[in-house]
Amino acid sequence: MKKTLIFLLLSFNLYAANFDKAFEVTMMNEGGEQFTSFKYDNDGGGTKYGVSLNQYRAIAAKNLKEYDNDLDGSITKNDLRLLTMGGAKNIYKKYYWDKVGGDKIKSQLVAEVMYDYLVNGGFSLKKVQRLVGVQQKGKIDLATIKAINQQPCEVSRVVLQDRGRWLFSVMKRTRPSTYANCKNGWKNRVNRFVKQYKTKCKDEKFNYFTV
Repeated sequence: MKKTLIFLLLSFNLYAANFDKAFEVTMMNEGGEQFTSFKYDNDGGGTKYGVSLNQYRAIAAKNLKEYDNDLDGSITKNDLRLLTMGGAKNIYKKYYWDKVGGDKIKSQLVAEVMYDYLVNGGFSLKKVQRLVGVQQKGKIDLATIKAINQQPCEVSRVVLQDRGRWLFSVMKRTRPSTYANCKNGWKNRVNRFVKQYKTKCKDEKFNYFTV
C-alpha cells in the first residue's frame, strides 16, 4: 500500500508544473549583475537575485530569525548582500510560486505566466478567480486550481493581457521614470511568454507587446 501511494505521488508530480524550471526563467528575466550581486536602486533601496530591500524587509517581518543573515537583530542592506542563491530560491518558492499554487497546476505555461507576473508585480489572483468562475478569495484553493487546469490557455491569455495593460499603461502613467528605465526589459520579458502562448495555444491573433 505504501509503495502504491509513493508511486501515485510521483506520478502526480510528473504531470504538474515544475518550480525549478520556473526559477531558471526568473533568473533569466531578472538577469545579469543585478540578479547575482547586490545593486543599489531607487525603487527598493537595493536588489539582489531580483529581490528588493523593501520586499526582503516585508518578508523578514514575518520571520526575523530566518532572514537576519548578519544576526544583528534588524534587517538592513547587509542582510540582503548576504542573501545566498539558495535563500533567494526559497523566497521565490514560498512567497511567489506557492502563492499561485504552482505545484498543483498541470500546465507549465500557465503556472509560469502567473508566477512571473506576481514576481514582476501587479498580479491579482482575484481576477483569475473571476475569469474561471470561482469565489474571489484572493488566495489559491482547490476550486481555483481545478478551474485553472480546465482552461490553461484562456487563463494564460487573460493574465498576459492584464500584465501588458499594467506594465505598459498603468506603470507608464503612474511611475514614468521607472517605466522609461524598464520598458524594454519588460517588453522582452513578457513577450517570451507571449511566444510560448502563441505556439502552445495556437493563437496567432495575439499580438506581441511593443513600447
